[in-house]
Amino acid sequence: MKKAFLHQRMYRHDRVRQAREEAHAVVRELFALFLAEPGRMPAEWTPHRATWISWPHHEPDWPGKLGPIPWVYAEIARVLAEHEAVEILCHDEGVRDAAEAALTAHHVRRDRTRLHIVPTDRVWLRDSAPIGAFDTAGHLTWLNWAFNGWAKYDNYTRDALIGRAVEAATERPRVEPAWPSGTRVVLEGGGLDVNGSGLLLVTEEWLLSDVQVRNPGVSRAAYEALFAEWLGVTRTIWLGEGCVGDDTHAVGLEREIAHRARLHDTAD
Repeated sequence: MKKAFLHQRMYRHDRVRQAREEAHAVVRELFALFLAEPGRMPAEWTPHRATWISWPHHEPDWPGKLGPIPWVYAEIARVLAEHEAVEILCHDEGVRDAAEAALTAHHVRRDRTRLHIVPTDRVWLRDSAPIGAFDTAGHLTWLNWAFNGWAKYDNYTRDALIGRAVEAATERPRVEPAWPSGTRVVLEGGGLDVNGSGLLLVTEEWLLSDVQVRNPGVSRAAYEALFAEWLGVTRTIWLGEGCVGDDTHAVGLEREIAHRARLHDTAD
């Protein structure tokens, strides 16, 4: 009798444990779907594990103003680290030591910050670093576009290699999108804004004009096919010109429009 009762209790315990494991699996799956639809580039406001920044060191980016800039970056890192991990690229050991001092002075959480020595030309990772997208299985893949210094500057060879460093640090796969000819696609992430539901905003000035040409001879249709293949885009909205002084991107305007479009889609 006791054995039968004990067997029943063990059976119920196993069933409860199995049900709990199945429930956890469903939650994990739903959470993954919430983070991003498989095969799509997620929106900028989508939850993510970390923010990547590059520590400032190139004085011409802030003529006569570089002195206080690292302290601004330290404050940015402090605020970010209160909520998520911060991955920081440092041009060399000297830059790393300076970053360490600034982060310490600003009381940045060190359990959420990692410093990587990676040679860079400039700090604009939104343009030079790879874009995170999700493949059809829902796994993160880095899309590493070719970077040519916005078709404007000659010193970009180190920035063009940042994707390899990100791949090594994250142990996530990296791909280099190419045109049918085999030539790598030149793009900057700062010019791409998606709402996570298939909508993309770009500017004609960036990709279709003769200003700072990234991919000579590529048509509107070819770009849209590229966006569909690599970013899961179903509709591309072409704006005319970008923001003044932002290398033909429409950064702030695009992001606001994309976000409002997402809210509108949700309301519908």
